[in-house]
Amino acid sequence: MGRLLVGLLLVCGPVAGIAAALLLRREPPPPPSVAVLPFADLSPGRDQGYLAEGVAIEILNGLSSVDRLRVIGRASTFLFRGSTLEPTEIARQLGVTTVLLGSVRREGSRVRVSARLVNGADGTALWAETYEKEVRDLFAIQDDIALDVASALRVKLLPAAIEPRTDVPEAYLAFLAAEETTRQVSSMEDWGRAREGYEKVIALDPTYAPAWARVATIWGVWQAKMEPREEDRLAARRRGLEAADRAIALAPGFGRGYAQRGFLRLCNQDVAGAQSDVTRALELNPSDDLVVYRTANVFQVTGRHADAVRAARRAVDLNPLSSSRWQQLSLVCLAAGDHPCARKAAERALEISPSQTQAEEHLAIVNLLDGRAAEMARWAAARPDDYDRLQYTAFAEHALGHGAASEAATSAFEAAYGAAAPFTMARIEAWRGRSDAAFEWLERARAGGTALDALPFLASDPLFLRLHTDARWMPFLRLLGIAPATAGSP
Repeated sequence: MGRLLVGLLLVCGPVAGIAAALLLRREPPPPPSVAVLPFADLSPGRDQGYLAEGVAIEILNGLSSVDRLRVIGRASTFLFRGSTLEPTEIARQLGVTTVLLGSVRREGSRVRVSARLVNGADGTALWAETYEKEVRDLFAIQDDIALDVASALRVKLLPAAIEPRTDVPEAYLAFLAAEETTRQVSSMEDWGRAREGYEKVIALDPTYAPAWARVATIWGVWQAKMEPREEDRLAARRRGLEAADRAIALAPGFGRGYAQRGFLRLCNQDVAGAQSDVTRALELNPSDDLVVYRTANVFQVTGRHADAVRAARRAVDLNPLSSSRWQQLSLVCLAAGDHPCARKAAERALEISPSQTQAEEHLAIVNLLDGRAAEMARWAAARPDDYDRLQYTAFAEHALGHGAASEAATSAFEAAYGAAAPFTMARIEAWRGRSDAAFEWLERARAGGTALDALPFLASDPLFLRLHTDARWMPFLRLLGIAPATAGSP
């Protein structure tokens, strides 16, 4: 090989020299990344699954505070629960350089945790260890594993960003049980049971910040997904903010507390407060996909569309098999006017989870904006509930030039849902070019309609584009506190 290179240099001169340099150059190694898989339960009764998975999540959270380490979120890694795939295949699917596997065996008050870090390229073990201590010492075991893995990967753990702990073993075990309930939610009743589980943790240890943050999260879900009386929604939002405030007061270095409060402040139209919170959360936990996810929401609202897209892409990178992360990328790309990105992200979300209704809606809106209103009309006609069927029919039929059909759908929607959905009515009328009616409905929404939490997203919603040239547009945005950063079209 050496003689061949010398010959090329003699015959071809400088060009060959460049080629030789390229041949001899080594590709830089990829940056370190890790997927923490659910740990196996090897306890005699096989009844400690929640404990095994909780240990894995705590290790994942600890590694998320590592400087310059990409840690895959649990929504993606936990899809491989009980999988028989080889670690190399899992690494390929998640795009990581290493995989952490492990097991937990509990007998009485003793617990044994085994962990193994595997090279994602060839399956060789980079590090392995077994720890055996009292259950009350689980935190110490988890810290040891995170530190040892960080050392094996030659990266630095940031101790100040590690998730807060409790000194009450019973509170921690109750917390892991509540986490297991949260992972299995499929209804609002399940969310209620999860909240009760975290409130039990708080009763055992009122100083445990993560439990307060989880309660705040559930109240946020509650106010967003339920459709009770407006005063009930506001009460849920208030209780969520109180819980988030408590989490931050107990643990000022806990990024998720700020991230959740930022989301609730956003719903409460406190855009400046939301931006301050997510900025702090990102400083504390830049590799936490939930923190990055919430940051993208706030960037979108404040008109920082390029930043929002970057944050959403980062969240996808950290959680590549999460349909909600792809759905969010679709949303922020739509707000930024990048329709190909929005379409591709929505399609990927639906590949992962065919029931991802928000991604379906984003895809329908992209079709509408791309002049494919007939596709939206067909999609709308198949909607199982009148709320979506009527509103999207109104959009599509207007774009198709079918004025009477659009008017009929709008009137039917108003009769059935107008009082409870002023924001959606404003959206319909804005798209149909009826500016006066649109602003009337927006004023109703600002006065306290049940879609109050949607108003911060007004400026980045492409279905309101026809209002952007109206003299009332910027003054209305100023009333919402979002005008300075969102001037102009998204």
